[in-house]
Order: sequence, then structure tokens, then C-alpha cells
Amino acid sequence: MENKELYRMQNGKHKDELITRVPLSYLKWMIGCRHQHAAHAAEELKRRGVTDLPTIEVSGHAIDRASLRVRKIWHNDRHQLPFNSTDEGLHSWMVRRGYEAFGMLAPGKDQVIHVGVVWTFAMDGAWPIIQSVWSEK
Repeated sequence: MENKELYRMQNGKHKDELITRVPLSYLKWMIGCRHQHAAHAAEELKRRGVTDLPTIEVSGHAIDRASLRVRKIWHNDRHQLPFNSTDEGLHSWMVRRGYEAFGMLAPGKDQVIHVGVVWTFAMDGAWPIIQSVWSEK
């Protein structure tokens, strides 16, 4: 796929959005139902470093909050990728660390502190959603 980061969704719920802003669950859905642009979805998942992680949604609010409130934590904690690659993006980092945090939730709770970040979750059926994040300090 040429210009992966500039590819815009052609149709559906996320029409005209950059593929880099499309939620993880939607990309996985595209692959699962053999969508006509499943190859683009697979390339984006690969770019994000997603392999066999269970799906966890990241709300737009959580991404906005993370970019304002936990950017330094992400910058210091992200995976450094090999030469000629981009480092782990904010969304990919949130999926990876958010999944870890979700696994730490006590029964009946919706918040947990992990890697210096307060993670707040909600459930949408079987899908956990990161609702919001902020720095522990």
C-alpha cells in the first residue's frame, strides 16, 4: 500500500477518515468480514504493531486526553522500533498499555493506575473501551 499514513477510508462508518485514526476493532472487523479494503486494514494493524492482542477500543476522548495529559509518559515508555521505522504511536501505546491495565482491574471497578497513568474503562458488550486517561500525579 502506498502512502499508508495518507490512505483515507473509501466508504462505511469511517468514510474519509485517515486509516491511522480508524479504531482497532473496526480494522479487525474489516479483515474478519473480508471487506474489499481488508488489505489496507491489515497493513495498518501491522504498522501499529498489533499482532494477537485482544481488541480494546480507545475512545476519541481518551486519545485527546492522552495527547494533553500523558504525552511525556508515552514518549518515555513507548517501544523504540528499529532504524528506518517510526516509533510506537500514541494509539498503539494506549492499546498495549491499556490492555495491560484492563487486566489489572479489580472486580466492580472501572479505574486502575498503571505506568503512572489512571485508566478509566467502560464495556460495550464484550469490548472494553478506554474512556479516559490522565497522569497519576
